[in-house]
This record gives sequence, structure tokens and C-alpha cells, in this order.
Amino acid sequence: MLLLVIWIFIFALIAIPVAATHLWLVRRGWQDERVLLTAPLVFTGLIGYAVFFGFFLHPVFGQAVSFLIEIGLGLYLVQSRSRLKRTIAPTGLALPALLGFAIGLFYLALLYLPQLGRDPEWQSSFRFLYEFPMDANLPKMLGDRLYAGEPLKPFLPEAGWLSSDRPPLQVGLYLLVRPWLALVHLPDGLGYQCLGTLAQLFWLPAAWLLCQALKLGRRRSAIAVLLAAASGFLLFNGTYVWPKLLAGGFVLMAAVLLLDCSAPRSPRIAGLAAAAAALGWLAHGAVAFSLVTLALILLLPRYFPGWKNCLIAAAVFGLLALPWTAYQKLYDPPANRLLKWHLAGVVPIDSRGTLEAVRDSYGALSRETLLANKRANFGTLFNGSYGSALDLFTTPIRQRRVDEFFYVFRSLGILNFAWILVPGVWLLRRRIPAQLELQGLFLGWTVLTLAFWALAIFIPASTIIHSSSYAMMLSLFLLAIILILSLPGWIAWTLLGWHLIDFTLTWLPYFGSSPLQLGMISLLLFSGLLIGFALWLVARPQASPAPSSAAEKSAGKPAATPFP
Repeated sequence: MLLLVIWIFIFALIAIPVAATHLWLVRRGWQDERVLLTAPLVFTGLIGYAVFFGFFLHPVFGQAVSFLIEIGLGLYLVQSRSRLKRTIAPTGLALPALLGFAIGLFYLALLYLPQLGRDPEWQSSFRFLYEFPMDANLPKMLGDRLYAGEPLKPFLPEAGWLSSDRPPLQVGLYLLVRPWLALVHLPDGLGYQCLGTLAQLFWLPAAWLLCQALKLGRRRSAIAVLLAAASGFLLFNGTYVWPKLLAGGFVLMAAVLLLDCSAPRSPRIAGLAAAAAALGWLAHGAVAFSLVTLALILLLPRYFPGWKNCLIAAAVFGLLALPWTAYQKLYDPPANRLLKWHLAGVVPIDSRGTLEAVRDSYGALSRETLLANKRANFGTLFNGSYGSALDLFTTPIRQRRVDEFFYVFRSLGILNFAWILVPGVWLLRRRIPAQLELQGLFLGWTVLTLAFWALAIFIPASTIIHSSSYAMMLSLFLLAIILILSLPGWIAWTLLGWHLIDFTLTWLPYFGSSPLQLGMISLLLFSGLLIGFALWLVARPQASPAPSSAAEKSAGKPAATPFP
């Protein structure tokens, strides 16, 4: 089946730099799971960033970079295949890779379940709700122009988009695999959809790291990741591939590295966190809301990482941001349409700078209007029908999907009971969990981002999910699930079971007139079996790993794996 072939092919191309970096770190003695998961994804993102500018210089140069990187890193893995086999054992890199592969395949099979008669890259614009705009395909449109050597200016004048309006990271990742798709004669449209879905799954290792930092253990971490994946928020945004989850995943990685004070925050960790944060911003600018509030929390004395770490982080972030900023300012200026839209409410294109537009827009408001607008922003966070989250059998499916797509707290559905029940259980038991400080810190970061976002957005009642930072949304979903998992078993599984029923009844059915594809049903079943196999792997007793080198044997140290 073509979808499965392309999914395996794209997964392998992205896995090559990920596995090579992971192996390189292990060979140098790294055992910190945060580094062993974050650094390979950061390196892969940096490759995509470099490939973007390689194609910008010349298509032939860009293709050469893509081929040389994949071939070179592939040869490195082949040369080290015996060590690689130990590295990706079931207790190592294989588990998150298997979860990502299975969840992504499930999303794609569900996306293509009905035969809608659309080009593969446009299917997601029509599949789950109503017709959506071209946003998910903007990276492909720009990437195809770069691949063909066509001029980037004007980009989409009929829609008012410049090539510099959207950050380049997903474009670069697409261009990394685009020459290989052409080489083996695979369709680029379906290839782009698979690449986009895989890129959005960068949230998964970030979620795993958060669960590990909160000491959930391997089994509960896997369950929490799967429960998060079983949500309309992650399904829709994992198939309609505007690069917002890609950005949110990188920023959540940075937050785990910087906010977990129980783990080392060395200059290398600070630099890695800054690189992850920069890649998040280079994927989608909306994560700036989370980056600002993360910086504010790190200024608190208890969580301040030290001036040396701050300077290193600022230098890394600045160096990575510099090429794209130069592209925006020098090649295709002014690239401020989205800033003026969200911060000043200026939708039509004009010549004003961002600060000028913000000053003009706020200057035209009375105090009463300004306060009313901000109240509307905060109120919109809680909009939607909450009764439909409980009454799944008589409320319209379409309305439930609309509510979960637009409104922050309604998207969580039954998971909102976490904010009510968990504190009550803690009080009744008179026992505070050991990880309360870190849980509270991430919850504080999330709430602070919500407040900052609601205050910063200019247009009243426009605080809907797709204008938010997806790092904030990921944190909200994961914290709700983690808190519910801390409840007594019968309460936790009643709530989480209802969450799964909600997802199944709201997002899995298809009631259109298009025929269903039997092959997609088979892939849905296959991906379900893979998820079950992953749960079996994580539930079985783990033997101690064999030493991976003579030095480790002599020292009596276990082999380095990312999930001890």
C-alpha cells in the first residue's frame, strides 16, 4: 500500500539523523535521557534549517546537501550497526520511535479513510470539519518553489502572503526528503503529508520527557502519551499540518530542560534548551507567548539558571534566529503581517511597522472598550458546550468537533475534572505528591501563558486555540492527564475511559457520502496492534542491559540508554 510505503520511507529518512546523533552521544558517554532525546531532534531540526538555506542559494546545492547528509549519516549508522542495535533496544530508542510510528500511521489512515477525491496534501483541509484555508500547505508551496528554482517573490500576492511571513523549519524538513521522493519516484503530495504528520509528532518525546521529569515511570508515561494522542486537538493538528505542534514540541523540550531544577542545568544543557526554543520559534511564531513567560519564570531567584547559562542561551538563540531574521529584513521585508494581525488587529496589509500599528490601534480605544475586549478574550477561553462532553450520544458530532477545535478548556472535555478533583483528593488524603513543585511550576507557566496571550491579543474574543502557543496546549493536556493518573484507580480510569469514548465517538466516525477505503481500515487495525505491542514492551519486566563497551564492563556501569 502506497501510504504505508511512503510513511516508512519518510520515517526512515528522518530517523537517520535522529539515530545517528543519538548513537554519537551514547558513544561519548552521555546517559542523561533529556539530552539523548532532545539533542537528536534538535540536530535534525538544524539540518532542515540548513537545507532550507541550501536550496535558497541554489537548488542543485540544496539537493547535494540533502543527499550528502542522509548518505553520510546512513554510512555512520551502518558502520556502527552492532552498537546501534544495543542503543535502540526495547529499553532504549525503540519505544518512542515505535509509539511515534504507530500514532502517526493511525492518524494518516484515519485521514485517508474516506476517498474524498482530493490531492493527498489537500485531504486534511476537508476531512474532519469544514473547508480549511491553505495554511497547512504553505510550507509545501514554498518548498516546491525552492526545489524548482523558481522566484520566491511575489509568493502569494492574491492572499497577501510573503515568503517571509511563516518561519522556515517545516519547509526545510520537507526539502530534506523532497529529492529522495523524486529519486524513487514517489508522489511529493503524499510525501509532504507524511513528513508534516511526522514533524508534528515531535511533541511526543517532549511529552515523554515531561512525564519522566514528573517521575511517572515508563508504563505511566507511555499511557499518558497515548491518552494525549487520543484527543481531537492532537489528531486534527497532527493531520492538518500547519507547523504549530512542531513548534510546541520544541518549546516544551526547552521548558523541561530549564524548569526541572532537580536535574543538572549546565552550560551545555542551557545551550541545548536555547537551540530547542529557537527551533520552536523557527517553526511557528505563536510559541513566542510561551517563550516570554518561560523567560519570566526563569528570572525568579529559585529557578534562575545563572548568568553564564543565560548568556550562553541568549547567544545560541540569537545565532540561530539571525539567518531567518536577515532573510525577513533583507530579502522579503517587512514580514510583520501576523504580528500586526494578532497584536494590533490590523488585517489589511499596510506600510506601518508593528509598534506603530499597535500604538495606533490601542490609541483609538476608550478605557471601557479596552477592558471589555480583554474580558471577552478571557471569557472565550471557557466557551463551548461542556454538557456535550458528558452527553456523547445525543449531541451532534459536528458541534462537539467545532467546540474542541476552537475553545481551549472545552478541548480538554472530561479532563477538566483534574482541576477540581485532584486538589480535593490531596486535601482528603492529607498527602502532597513529591513532584508537586514541578507540577505546580509547569501549571504556573501554562496559566501565565494563557493570561499573557489573552492580554496581548487585540481582536476581542479571538483567543481560540489555533492562535495560541501549542506548547501551552500540550502542557495543559499533559498536566490534566498526569494529575488524573494520580487519583484513586477507579476514579482515574472512569474519567480517562470517558475521555477515550469521547475521542472515539467524536473523531473516528465518518458520515459523508464518499466511499471508505478498505486499505485504510487495515492500516488502522495494524497501527492499533503496534500501539498494543508498545504497551506490552513497556509493561514487561526489564532486564538490566548488557555493558556496551569494554570500558563499561570494567567499570561495572550499565550501557547508556535514554529510558532507564
